[in-house]
Amino acid sequence: MTLKKFQSLPPKTRMRKLVNMIQKAEMDFHHGCFVDFQPLDELVHAVLDLFLERQVGNLPEKAPSFDSGQSESQLRYLNQWRHFLMNYLDIQTAEWDLVLPETGELDQGQVKQLPMAVFLEDIRSPFNVGSIFRTAHCFGVETIFLSPMTPSPDHPRAKRTARGCESLIHWKRAALEELAGETAIFALETGGQSLNDFCFPEKGLVLVGSEELGLSPEALALADKGQGRISIPMLGAKRSLNVSVAFGVLMHAWMDALVQKK
Repeated sequence: MTLKKFQSLPPKTRMRKLVNMIQKAEMDFHHGCFVDFQPLDELVHAVLDLFLERQVGNLPEKAPSFDSGQSESQLRYLNQWRHFLMNYLDIQTAEWDLVLPETGELDQGQVKQLPMAVFLEDIRSPFNVGSIFRTAHCFGVETIFLSPMTPSPDHPRAKRTARGCESLIHWKRAALEELAGETAIFALETGGQSLNDFCFPEKGLVLVGSEELGLSPEALALADKGQGRISIPMLGAKRSLNVSVAFGVLMHAWMDALVQKK
């Protein structure tokens, strides 16, 4: 698009167009393509004039030189402008809208797994399922079992937060009673032993319950026959975390315990 054509667009259309163009350039950059950022800088100045006329403050500062090549500083500057424009246009940014270096092909050769398994009992939100898969992959989980009522990681909303990790970790459907043969079962649940004092098994399975009701009595009974319950110490009045956040805290501690033993 020529600068003249761009300037002929209505102001907000101009801004939305620039958001899309910057995001495309960011993705190309992360995929290893050479990107000439200078034309985008010219478009930034075309919308900058609009904000200066309206005396809008808190504009992105410290513009880098766009005279030659491409650089990380140019990328960061344009990224600041993209998010500034999205905020101005009241386009809410979700985690899955962020342009990350890992949006390209994931390197499976770097995968390391530990003898850790997870059972998700009736998790309701596909977003939480996807987030848990992403976290599980990062901390080396081997297998995730899903109860019949838990959304599939192939659900479009789950895939948004899984960021490709749903294809890199083994998972399958399982009813709770099918887990009886698993060794060292424990539950992530309130009222259990502090995460700081818990003795993590070298090979085991953690049960994670629904966002609303937690684990079922049957799941808790299964854990109580095994390694028991583990809880995360908290100081806030609510003492409650999103299930995917709590899962991340737990899995880092478990991974760290196993790595320290090696």
